[in-house]
Amino acid sequence: MLRRAKDSLQRDGKPLDASRVAAELSFGFWTGLLGPKYTPLWRDHLVKIVPRRPVQRAAVQTRLNSIRKLRNRVAHHEPILFSGRLEKYVREILDTLAWMSPAASRWVSANSSFEERFAAYRERFPEIGGHRP
Repeated sequence: MLRRAKDSLQRDGKPLDASRVAAELSFGFWTGLLGPKYTPLWRDHLVKIVPRRPVQRAAVQTRLNSIRKLRNRVAHHEPILFSGRLEKYVREILDTLAWMSPAASRWVSANSSFEERFAAYRERFPEIGGHRP
């Protein structure tokens, strides 16, 4: 995956600096990097990514993998409104963001229109209510 990211940047004539390579990597790369195979790497370094809350590598991987799966469903135009879990996903995303940056989580919460839009959806379609009939 690293090789593909670097090749893509080179094809586009972009410099191979660390921030560009990191941005080119997929969400799957990052969740995979948090897998059990890399536990020794995270023993001393997870605290740098999740500094404000002691959390285990497996918990971070599980959470990011859940978010990745939701992201893939959205990207592939799969239905998510009927899952009955959309509100839970949003809470998990904000919680995970707060692990890494409480300020970013507060900003997203303050600027998100999810609650209002989802409430309007449920009001308009009470027979569905966010759950598959």
